[in-house]
Amino acid sequence: MTQRSPVQRATILALVAIGVALRLREYLANRSLWLDESYLALNLIERSFAGLVGTLDNGQAAPVGFLFAERLVITMFGSSEHALRALPLLASICAVVVFARLAPMVLGFTGTVFALVIFAVSEPLIYYAAEVKQYGVDAAVATIIWWTFTALRSRLEDNQWPAWTTAAVVGAVAMCVSHPAVFVVGGFAIYALTRAVLLRSRRAILISGAAGLVWLGTFLALYVVSLRFVSPELQTAWRGGAIPLMPSTSRHVTQYVDLVWTLGMLALGRQVLPLVTLSALVGIVALWKRGQPHVFWFAGTFALAWLASSIGKYPLALRLWLFLAPAVILLVGAGIEEIWLRTRLTFRVFAPLFVVLLLVYPLAIAGDSAKRPRGKEEIRPLLQHIERHYRDGDALYVYYAAQHAMRYYAMQGWRFAGPIKIGTMVVTSENRYQIEDDVDAIRGQPHVWVLFSHVSQTDGLNDETLFLHLLDRVGVRLDSVRTTGASLYLYDLSRAPVTR
Repeated sequence: MTQRSPVQRATILALVAIGVALRLREYLANRSLWLDESYLALNLIERSFAGLVGTLDNGQAAPVGFLFAERLVITMFGSSEHALRALPLLASICAVVVFARLAPMVLGFTGTVFALVIFAVSEPLIYYAAEVKQYGVDAAVATIIWWTFTALRSRLEDNQWPAWTTAAVVGAVAMCVSHPAVFVVGGFAIYALTRAVLLRSRRAILISGAAGLVWLGTFLALYVVSLRFVSPELQTAWRGGAIPLMPSTSRHVTQYVDLVWTLGMLALGRQVLPLVTLSALVGIVALWKRGQPHVFWFAGTFALAWLASSIGKYPLALRLWLFLAPAVILLVGAGIEEIWLRTRLTFRVFAPLFVVLLLVYPLAIAGDSAKRPRGKEEIRPLLQHIERHYRDGDALYVYYAAQHAMRYYAMQGWRFAGPIKIGTMVVTSENRYQIEDDVDAIRGQPHVWVLFSHVSQTDGLNDETLFLHLLDRVGVRLDSVRTTGASLYLYDLSRAPVTR
């Protein structure tokens, strides 16, 4: 890493500050817990430390170290949204700072600047900085591992025991707090062992092999303690998202395309995906020509994740593959830097135009989100609306997918004095009659609130639309309030609607 000028250092610090500010803004917006967050939050609140080791409720799975850290936060600071999201926020801020240290070790100044801009404004990374899930932590842990191995690279290649001891400890700890850390560490282990074998160095094979055994032993211990406790429904979902190693049907080809697109979306989302993919491909070639081992580290990491997916243990989903975002962003930065260097003398306008096309939309999205943070499933304002307008005799119907968030907010002090009816889960169109049964269960109530969030669309039918259609046939709608991803209605079901 070359010495930076004061202007260059100030530029990097400014980009770090922007990345931190955007993540803090997302956190301070304090959006309501949505379905998936409430699933994990209820496990964290209702279980002891020991209870978090077994199979979690509601099809949840998370690293035992992450769960214990979250449980410790709850013990010390309570279970508010801010408390639950504090760990992902701190991890995401740490990731920005560490990435600013990692990028100059891999890229020149031009590539570092563009990689930092992308990392700072990346919509997926900003969003998961304020999510009660482990995915933002996964990205931070991967960044820390790659930075550690890069900083120790010369000493690791010289087979120095202290450096390898540090690497072994960092890798083992990382696996305790992040599931995909095993892929990151494994990708480096594959590279180190292959290099040792090609060099025919017994010392290198011995030392890297010893570190590999530490990592393997840590993974096996975690499997015995935690990883094997996965609910049947989650295992089924994982198998449904498997990406086979060898295509045998047209569907598999489509899955391969989805895999490429998912990797491309990790950096800046869907809108500039083709440009990100092109930049990353150019970056792979550029780093390979420069002799940077990171290409092989990233390739090994990706190969292990793909292998795990092919056997139904790690499905294709952007949030699960978010740990690869730092690698993709480094490759994109290398690609932009290569394009910039190759065209600056022959076609000067090309690289600036390419960068503008790549970054203008993500920058606009980041700015708009900073001004007006978007919610996910804003159920909290609706519960507050009920509390303000409650009167004796009111009843509450809760759509089945909204019950977990409502339970969480009940633990935070929200109360409903009247009877509560939890809706019946609908899986297929054959179960639609259950919605009619739910309507019959609340029929005749003079004042009933109806709460929806995370509404399913089964076989082309929207549960909320169908339910409201049935209610409008038997009662009178008195009020309605809609927020992002959630809605609330007030009905008088004791009198029939007026027909014209």
